[in-house]
Amino acid sequence: MSILKSLFMAVVGLLSAVYLANIGVGIIEFIPDNLPAVGNIDEALATLLLLNSLAYFGINIRSNQQQGNNANKAVDSTATRVTPPASSLRSGQESRHGQP
Repeated sequence: MSILKSLFMAVVGLLSAVYLANIGVGIIEFIPDNLPAVGNIDEALATLLLLNSLAYFGINIRSNQQQGNNANKAVDSTATRVTPPASSLRSGQESRHGQP
């Protein structure tokens, strides 16, 4: 089953890449680009299919942004308290946590 899925994803990726390369010079299109508001839906769908097939094979172009957002959430959820550095305290002043 895994081999069939890999083959299917490879074919989908290849077909979407060929469609986006515009080998037909605009003659072969599912939705003509000159239609207002819907003309580029076919290219958007082909891009989505190409990105998903690349991600299936381990080439995840979108991972940088998603990992950055997840890393920020992990830091926020684990941070319990923050004490200022000693240099930022005025002389003789204690931090809120009882540290001089």
